[in-house]
Amino acid sequence: MTQVAIIGAKGIVGQEILSLLHTKKFSFTDLTLFGREKSSLSYKENVFPIIPLRTESIASYDIAFFCAGSAVSEKFIPEFRKKTALIIDLSSHFRMDPLVPLIVPEVNIEQAYDHSGLIASPNCIAIIASVALHPLHQQYRLKRAVIATYQAASGAGYRAMQALIEETEHYLLHKKSAPSFFSVPYAFNLFLHNSPTDAFGFNAEERKIQEEIQKIVSIPNCPISPTSVRVPTLRAHSMSINAEFHYDIELSHAIDAIRNAPGIQYCTNATPQMASGKEDVFCGRLRRDPSINGLDMWVMGEQLLKGAALNAYQIAEQLIKTPSQ
Repeated sequence: MTQVAIIGAKGIVGQEILSLLHTKKFSFTDLTLFGREKSSLSYKENVFPIIPLRTESIASYDIAFFCAGSAVSEKFIPEFRKKTALIIDLSSHFRMDPLVPLIVPEVNIEQAYDHSGLIASPNCIAIIASVALHPLHQQYRLKRAVIATYQAASGAGYRAMQALIEETEHYLLHKKSAPSFFSVPYAFNLFLHNSPTDAFGFNAEERKIQEEIQKIVSIPNCPISPTSVRVPTLRAHSMSINAEFHYDIELSHAIDAIRNAPGIQYCTNATPQMASGKEDVFCGRLRRDPSINGLDMWVMGEQLLKGAALNAYQIAEQLIKTPSQ
């Protein structure tokens, strides 16, 4: 008997969580959807009311999914914690808090049981990369990783996806138009992730990838150097990973480690279209790096599912099925 709330229900990730609750037949007695203002949300034959997010509208819940951004999480999670058994926050606000578990179920679900009412779900790239790196780390102990990411429009939300579609149409019809979402043209273009850059030259997205992989995989001193690029695809993030290890690698064993790991498929030539709408992470083209004791690999995953909504759903599902360890 579970009472569930989704904060940010009309957003692109909130709608994916709603879909997962229904398609996977998650058992709940009551579902409350919160948004910026009073409205409604249609899902299949159902119409759900959207309640404006106000302190006075908060009731008691067994699980609350927060997918409305860091500012909303910062303001309202303290209020929800007074009345909610478990909050799963998909924003970045609490991820690096040492008292808040940062969970990818295929990697560190055991840490979820140490929660004090709040669990953070990681950055999309950090989730997908961790699912691929963890089985190799278990075999060979990760020494360092260099990651180049190729991130789809879905990572920036519905408006970015619409901008890509519209700008592509204009480009193909030879219509001149100004960039409609990002500061540069999006169609038939790629550019560095548009988050702020720090004094060391890394942008905010790259810092999240570094710090969150270190926390998820429990490798706090392992150097990770990412470069994040936005590419003109709608869904599914891709990445090229070069990983160096402490222990000698046997390529066939490394491939077997990927094949046998949960939540990941070994696939030689995965594409964003192949990964779109799929729950698993795809990993392939594993090959020895001749310059180091390392591997090169091609990894991708559906940002809206495993990179966001599905990961949060899996955390909730696991803790409902097995309340303690």
